Amino acid sequence: MTARVLDGLAAAAAVKAELSVRIRSLRENGKTPGLGTLLVGSDPGSQSYVGGKHRDCAEVGLESIRIDLPDSATAADVRAAIADLNSAAEVTGYIVQLPLPSGIDDREMLELIDP
Repeated sequence: MTARVLDGLAAAAAVKAELSVRIRSLRENGKTPGLGTLLVGSDPGSQSYVGGKHRDCAEVGLESIRIDLPDSATAADVRAAIADLNSAAEVTGYIVQLPLPSGIDDREMLELIDP
């Protein structure tokens, strides 16, 4: 087997171009897909990742909603934010960015996501 070097930037550009076309087609047919994110706390890696998701959304024409909660957020605060995302008509999918702050059960929160 021969190794092959991939151009990650070119691959990403191709995927984004295809997504733009698909999203435009969905919009023309009355469907508006949207991504939601829930970020709890100030983990720099998580902030960067979530920021990148929203930049990508803007680039391909996808709606996005971002909920940021502070490090001091309680489990009840996270549950409420997840409930908001579950009921948001403009959100067709969302992520709860991990890790959650100490004391908040990741698994419990992820199980609240309405598939």
